[in-house]
Amino acid sequence: ENKVLLKLIQEMKRKIKFRQPIRNKKGDFIEWFYWDERISPAIHQNGNDTRSESEQFLGITDKNGVELFEGDIYRVTRKNLTNGNIFSSLELATYKTTSIYGGDILCDLLYWEIVGNSTEHKELLKKAF
Repeated sequence: ENKVLLKLIQEMKRKIKFRQPIRNKKGDFIEWFYWDERISPAIHQNGNDTRSESEQFLGITDKNGVELFEGDIYRVTRKNLTNGNIFSSLELATYKTTSIYGGDILCDLLYWEIVGNSTEHKELLKKAF
């Protein structure tokens, strides 16, 4: 319970950061552009308004210290408290991501890690959902 409270406090103090995919003229992903609360110069690419592709930092890092952004795909590993079985699932991070903080009351969260994102790794979305 204290870990959950600590994470929530950290989230309230989190840095305001964003990322946005940089794309070529064909629309293919090239790299990420990161910025803080100031407006991104990458909002207009190839004549298109790309603000809807911006993803916000969620204020927490995974077990490897990787920052979690909206659109990231992460693996959650839990232990079932009734039978001791350990299981994993893939989930998509949104601004209201809650499974990292415990989710199921009959399961103990062991760890979670980012395995990709919805922009670069669309094949993971099919596995997650």
